[in-house]
Amino acid sequence: MKNYTVVPNRISSLFSPNDLYTLIGLYFTTNSNYSTDSTYLQIADITKQSFSYIKDNFMPRLEKSGFCDRIELFIQEGLKRKRYFLPHPQTNFRIIQKEVLENTDLTSEEKGFIIALYCNTVNNSFNLTMSWKFWEEKIKVKKSTFYKIRKSLINKGYLKKLEDVPENPESEDYPRDYMLCVSWLGHINYENWLEMAAISEDVPKSMYVYKDKQQYYYCL
Repeated sequence: MKNYTVVPNRISSLFSPNDLYTLIGLYFTTNSNYSTDSTYLQIADITKQSFSYIKDNFMPRLEKSGFCDRIELFIQEGLKRKRYFLPHPQTNFRIIQKEVLENTDLTSEEKGFIIALYCNTVNNSFNLTMSWKFWEEKIKVKKSTFYKIRKSLINKGYLKKLEDVPENPESEDYPRDYMLCVSWLGHINYENWLEMAAISEDVPKSMYVYKDKQQYYYCL
C-alpha cells in the first residue's frame, strides 16, 4: 500500500463524510495510474466499513456521481469485475497519509468530515478561516450532525482555536479561527508546519493565500 494519496479538493462537496472517508480508502488501493479493481470485500477490509455498505451503498453512489474518470468492465475467472479509474489531480489537491486508515480514535464519519474541512483550508496551512456557515454549505450532512461532529472533534483535540496555538502565525490576527490538528493530513503534518512557521520569522504573511481568492499553487 502507498504511504499517501493525492485527492482533488472538489471531493469535499461531492460526498458525505462517511462516503468521503471510504473514497480515500479506495484511493489507497489504486496503482500508479490511479486505477483499482479491488473487490467489495477488500475495500471493506481496508476501510473497516461493512461489506453491505460498500456493495449496496458506497459503490452505487460512487458510480452514479460521475466522479470516476472511467469504469471498465472485465471478466476474471468467469466473474464480472469492474476497474475504477480515479482522478489524479495535478492542481487543487490535498495529500492524505495512510495513517488515516489506522486511526481508531475517530469514526469514519469524523475522518471524512476532517478531510472535507482540509480540502478548503488556507493554502500552506491547516487553518480554517471561513465562517461555520460556509462549512455547513460545503459538507454534506444535516446541520445537527454537522455541529455534533464539530463538537466531538473539538473535544478530542483535532480542532483547536488559533488563540490556543500561539505558534500559529495567524493566531494574533485571527484568534477565534480554528485549525486542524491531525497528524495524517498533508505532506508536512501540522506539528512540523508549526515548527517551520516558528523559525521562519522573516517569511511574509502574504504566503498564506486564502481560499476565497481562488489561488492554488502548492498543497501540503
